[in-house]
Amino acid sequence: AMKRLVAALPKPKNMNLTGRTQQELFILGLYETIDRQAIQNAYMWAHKIYHGATSSSNAAIDGRALDFGTLSFFHGYAPVQIIPDDGPNGDAKTFVQELWRDVFEAWEKVLPPELKAVFPAKQSLYDHFTKKYELERRKELVRMGGVINEIVPELTSSPEARALGETVFTIATAGYGPTIEVWQKPMEEIPIPPGRYNLENIYNAMAAADLKSELAMNQAVAALLPDAALRQTFVSQYKAVFLKQRVLAEKLGVSAIAESNYRRAAASMRNKAMDQVIKDENSWKRMDDVLLKYRNTRDSSLIQNFVQSRVDLSRREFRDAAPLTVVLSEKRSGNGDRVREVFDARDNKMRTINIPLNKSGVQQQMQECEKKLVEKAA
Repeated sequence: AMKRLVAALPKPKNMNLTGRTQQELFILGLYETIDRQAIQNAYMWAHKIYHGATSSSNAAIDGRALDFGTLSFFHGYAPVQIIPDDGPNGDAKTFVQELWRDVFEAWEKVLPPELKAVFPAKQSLYDHFTKKYELERRKELVRMGGVINEIVPELTSSPEARALGETVFTIATAGYGPTIEVWQKPMEEIPIPPGRYNLENIYNAMAAADLKSELAMNQAVAALLPDAALRQTFVSQYKAVFLKQRVLAEKLGVSAIAESNYRRAAASMRNKAMDQVIKDENSWKRMDDVLLKYRNTRDSSLIQNFVQSRVDLSRREFRDAAPLTVVLSEKRSGNGDRVREVFDARDNKMRTINIPLNKSGVQQQMQECEKKLVEKAA
């Protein structure tokens, strides 16, 4: 298996690998694997999703997470611990101890000599993961404020966004106490306390305020962020980041008002509470009702439709959305077709998109949006 390791490791995107040695490909693939795990787990934390059972057996070499039996969704960023063998949600040390240590110690023993000769020191790999994970957590928190997807790499890497990311991280994690060990009781019986601030409400209030007026933004979040010094820092940094977004968006043909509307729509979607998939008393009751109906009818579609409806109602991201658009909702018809409500920043319009069963969302959205733009130009 180790002889095939280099071929199995993921390859960095948009990089010419022609002529690279096996040792070079091994190092590139090694860091790409680490980065993918860091990005994925940072995204999950920012969106209040916790895998709950970190281990080398629950992570694929291409960066995917495996085994979702303990996957949990929360309303905030409480340091919840799902099982006794794992660490609390958001703890970078958990990934080092429960995931990477097992992998790298095993590789050290069985790597072919030519790869072992270039295998980096394990601590440097642990440090690389931790640095990447912490950076990506903050980048995603900034994106959740309404960053236009097409400019995410440029904007979230800017000094302005890095400063905002630190402040938003402080806001998101403020007010939580020690680790909450939910494995000791059924999760629905253990209260998960909220943090000091509600990031969803803060971002939505900021998106609705006048971006050019710090006074208006301060007033919009005064009750949500009562700490005056923290609020002023946040408002100033938010303004700097999204005024920069406005400049970048204009180069893509997006007007200032369309940028504002995109930001409002995106912030609303990316921060919305995922009530339908939270493990609480109401969720368990709904599941019990569906299972009872299934036992009486043996109709498996009851379970399939229930799961799909829960996912649809809590869905935040639509990866097949057309460029410069935000999908605000998606409903499925009886024949499997999808109906989406979409905001298009190119012409600052809301529209309904019908997506046939066998067609991708981006294809249909692009077709519908281009049609509208042509009609407008005519």
